[in-house]
Amino acid sequence: MRVAVVGLVHDHVWKLLEQFAASGRAELVAAVDPNAPLTERARRELGFQHALARMDDLWSLRPEAILCCTANRDTADVVEQAAAHGVPVMVEKPLAANLAQARRIAAAAKRVPVMCNWPVAWDANIRHALDLARGDSLGSLYTMRYRAAHRGPREEGMSQYFWSWLYDAEQNGAGALIDYCCYGSALAALVLGLPTSVTAVKGRLVKTDIPVEDNAIILMQYPTAFALAEACWTQAGNRPGGLQILGHRAGLIIEGGRLLRVDQEHGQGAPVQVPPLPEGERNGPEYFLHCLDRGVEPAGLVSWQIGLDAQRILEAGLLASRSGSMVRPADL
Repeated sequence: MRVAVVGLVHDHVWKLLEQFAASGRAELVAAVDPNAPLTERARRELGFQHALARMDDLWSLRPEAILCCTANRDTADVVEQAAAHGVPVMVEKPLAANLAQARRIAAAAKRVPVMCNWPVAWDANIRHALDLARGDSLGSLYTMRYRAAHRGPREEGMSQYFWSWLYDAEQNGAGALIDYCCYGSALAALVLGLPTSVTAVKGRLVKTDIPVEDNAIILMQYPTAFALAEACWTQAGNRPGGLQILGHRAGLIIEGGRLLRVDQEHGQGAPVQVPPLPEGERNGPEYFLHCLDRGVEPAGLVSWQIGLDAQRILEAGLLASRSGSMVRPADL
């Protein structure tokens, strides 16, 4: 399958391109980005046949699939142009910088397959926890929590191409709230659906040298449950972090690379045997190509529908953090 990449300013792109190359199913046709050092790197390291500065020059090369790793603000433009040419697109999370752009992507997704790649979708522990949560082994769910945290984009060694737009509210959509609360929002949308109301707080608590928030919390309220999405760009070390799902009979937590079940018998948590991810679903590029091969829409966490619901929650969180009130995502 002839694959092009549009946008190389998201540092996740390099691992994703390596996975496309390793799939044995992708011919890497063209890398499109206005930054010549990045397109030359793609050609040099990954064997792309063409390095292009503009997407308009791509269509004569007849791509059959596109990976989009632009700044969040530009994703909708890429998806719409690809849809106009009948080409499926895999975009990196979140779907867009704001809800209006996400709705444009949703409209385009009715014309061509669109997949929103969440890295957590390819974590076997998280995948199994979500499967169990959507069954009945935990009982009635009453709390979900996902905390995403690190020292910050610059401190973690991300490229300037990446962190320069993460710190730009127009290009990113906000700061840490969009970048990291998006995970908890998408996971809650998958398991619990769209919340009835959302409130949130965000602030620049530590990093006075950046113009956007470095910490944020979104609280989602459901008829019989709460969900919490936490974002932190100021955390030293890996803990606390990760996923917790609590039901009235048992809970699941991921700690130290293990999935643990906590219940009345196992108060400190008992390890859960986690099956490996099935072939065709071991990473984003593999699953995207698997879906295109079979003519099926990407489903579950990486579907555009969950991406759109996550964007509704993020938009509600931004509005709530500014107003100090509760916001109903369904009203947006």
